[in-house]
Amino acid sequence: MEVFIEGACRVVNVEIPFTDHSGKTKAFRVSDGTTAIDLTGKGIAAINLSPVRMCVALTRLLLNENELSILDLSPLTACPLLTVLALKKNKLQSIDLSPLRNLTQIQAIDLRGNQLTALDLSPIRNHMALQKVFLAGNPLAELDISALFTCGGLREVDLGKYAKLKADRVFMGFSGGAMLQYKKQITWSDTKTLEAQAAAVAQSRTKTPSQDPRDSMRKKVIGVLKSHGRISMEKIMPYSELSIDETRKLVFELVGSGAVAGRFEPESDEFISLDAVQAAKVMRSEGPLMRQCPFCGKPLPRVLMPGEHHTCEGCGQISQA
Repeated sequence: MEVFIEGACRVVNVEIPFTDHSGKTKAFRVSDGTTAIDLTGKGIAAINLSPVRMCVALTRLLLNENELSILDLSPLTACPLLTVLALKKNKLQSIDLSPLRNLTQIQAIDLRGNQLTALDLSPIRNHMALQKVFLAGNPLAELDISALFTCGGLREVDLGKYAKLKADRVFMGFSGGAMLQYKKQITWSDTKTLEAQAAAVAQSRTKTPSQDPRDSMRKKVIGVLKSHGRISMEKIMPYSELSIDETRKLVFELVGSGAVAGRFEPESDEFISLDAVQAAKVMRSEGPLMRQCPFCGKPLPRVLMPGEHHTCEGCGQISQA
């Protein structure tokens, strides 16, 4: 690093060391006030970007058409004005985009023609200035594009033709329609793959409850919980067809979602249903509850609700509440 005075300005020369394909070590010299570093087609096999931390005014970093297999982007955290990162046609097998997390001015990211098999796009979530993302030409088996749905300024995307796309349904608006609407706003280079994924999401969201066996089971359990004032987890298991722990979790889930009202009694491992209690109160208002035989006075084995009947074991008479 060299420092010299040019007029009234203090200028710092920064040397960026790199190794070319022949193994020779060289350096690229720029001033700390530079706004663009273009090392396209220099045959670079390795480069140390640490000195770039001095270039706080940097807006464009172009390393296209080199032989880079690894690249540490962490020095770029000191370049808040960066708008373009171009790494097209290298040999990158992986790249960590985490250093871009706070670089909210970035407008274009070009990673085409590398050897990336996986890529985490979450660091560019909510980057509203981002307009272009190019990823084609990489052997990506699967790509989560959830982060792209949060980039309001995005206009052009090239994901390639072979990556299996996926996205958190929250960012799809819970429908393929939202994704297709997003496609209209953006120029997607791989519309066939995108539309196929959108159709799959739409289909998964339009399933009727009858198509889901778990939905039928939940309805049965809800019915059981609402019809018993107090019932143990063990007695619910035949209806849930789950283990006792999973049955307990299901009951908590149903209470939390508002499907049933009541509370769990941990000491007895029972559910006390508010729905059943309220139903009993309504039934009591329709008539008195019968606790003993009206003919001989023998206590009944269970309380008769209005409308129920029982044959007394003592006198043989039929009692009806």
